[in-house]
Amino acid sequence: MMLRKPFPFTGLFAAITVIAATGAPAPGETEKNAAPAAAAPRLVVSRLGQDVSLRGLSVVDDRVVWVSGEKGTIALSTDGAKSFQLRTPPEFATRDFRDIEGFDDRRALALAVGAPARILLTTDGGTSWRPVYRNERPESFLDGFDFWDDRRGIAFGDPLDGRFLVLTTSDGGASWTEVPVADRPAAFPGEAAFAASGTSIRVFPGGRVAFGTGGTRARLWISEDYGAHWQSRPAPLRQGVESAGVFSIAGGGVGGTGEWLAVGGDYRADKERREVAFATRDRGLTWTAIVPPPAGFRSAVEALPAALGGGWITTGTAGTDLSAATASGFRFLSVEGFHAVRAAKRGDLVVLVGAGGRLARLAPGGSPN
Repeated sequence: MMLRKPFPFTGLFAAITVIAATGAPAPGETEKNAAPAAAAPRLVVSRLGQDVSLRGLSVVDDRVVWVSGEKGTIALSTDGAKSFQLRTPPEFATRDFRDIEGFDDRRALALAVGAPARILLTTDGGTSWRPVYRNERPESFLDGFDFWDDRRGIAFGDPLDGRFLVLTTSDGGASWTEVPVADRPAAFPGEAAFAASGTSIRVFPGGRVAFGTGGTRARLWISEDYGAHWQSRPAPLRQGVESAGVFSIAGGGVGGTGEWLAVGGDYRADKERREVAFATRDRGLTWTAIVPPPAGFRSAVEALPAALGGGWITTGTAGTDLSAATASGFRFLSVEGFHAVRAAKRGDLVVLVGAGGRLARLAPGGSPN
């Protein structure tokens, strides 16, 4: 067990900049395609105070938010992402925490990519962290995790010996069990997953879970029994190179039981709009291209709460977009791009995190900060 006090971090956010979400046209589009400015939510942008790339994000409710990223960065907010305190374990100061799962302001799990792949647990608000999973293989690389409830969860990683690594927990992440090798999804040569936003894997009610892949093949892998067995569906997103594929998936409707969205593209060609966003209503058996698409590569997509108008938000290095419904396509929201976006598990708060320690809250159009 490693006991470490959190670094105090006061003056936690720098000056806030409000980026108006005008529903503006994407670069190259005409103004007539823009949504009415009065109806559009807007981004309230701020900074963590450290020049780090943030990719891990867990919005527990309208008050508690956990974020994580490179250089061992882990931080906790208890005021709805208006300010944060660092909770970085010093002995992991060089690690890149690409995903984080918070359950309340005391208990959270952080996922470190690279070898050795690790998952850490805190039960005291980040004052101390202890490893609960470790994989020593030099090629191990965890991509993300998600939870059905406070006890049952799943994590996955890039292929080992030709099969995607899958881990499950039934005790809130205190211990993890690797799915037997024979039952793991078999990867094509050159197929892998992306740890870009923590949303390349999503769970749905009844034990259903899906994760997306890319590289030589873009696919959606789906399990109906909490990760015990898997089947794959081809995904039509950009693929064929190691930098392209499915980067994020999300489900709409109650508990994600409705339409699913998959976004991605090629992060090395982040202004390219072709093959970056598709929707499916039958778990990937058929796909519909979303038109107009987002304004380039996108690493995360999330269903929006009704309080913010419903629909979808998607973000990536080239900007952020909104959609009232997939049938009407995406509207360009802002040139401010982020790595990840998540909505509150319980509540209406929506938070984005990105490069340079940047964070944002999505606020209703015309509302104060």
